Amino acid sequence: MDVVLSESMSAVRAAGLAIGAADGYIAAIALANKLMVATRDVSPFQLPGLEVINPWNQ
Repeated sequence: MDVVLSESMSAVRAAGLAIGAADGYIAAIALANKLMVATRDVSPFQLPGLEVINPWNQ
């Protein structure tokens, strides 16, 4: 999972975006386990291959 986290954080920073450490861990866990992230604030999770939904908008 460390590799997934470092690659995810690098991709976000290369795109000129910012992601907090906690959100980075959540994203890495979801990517490593092929899970979806459900959150009200979807903006930090705009990563390639990561499926994100806002259940409050459904």
